[in-house]
Amino acid sequence: MNQRYMLMSKKLEQMKQQISSNRLSALIPTQIIEQEKEPRKSSVEVQQSPKKTVKKKIPSTITSFQIYDEHHKAIKALAYWQRKNIHEVVNFAFSAYIKSIPEEELAQALEIYKQSQS
Repeated sequence: MNQRYMLMSKKLEQMKQQISSNRLSALIPTQIIEQEKEPRKSSVEVQQSPKKTVKKKIPSTITSFQIYDEHHKAIKALAYWQRKNIHEVVNFAFSAYIKSIPEEELAQALEIYKQSQS
């Protein structure tokens, strides 16, 4: 019991000295550092994840508009559910609407709009 107490007090004293030296590396035993330096061997091959795709920057405009509360809640819920941003859900909805319009009608609307802006 006395030896155990002496050993514990000696370790405690060493820890106090290490802490007072303000060196974090002194607190980590050298055995752990050496183990971490060795590469870990695995019996299972790790698959590399595919490279992240770089999204193209599409020209966009920041604008404000008013929508119904129920639509806003639905858009937020869908964005959360699908792990997307709200603007991604809104852009998807706009794209679906625009694609539903016949090309001739859309071209005519764009042409008339351009003329009205001149």
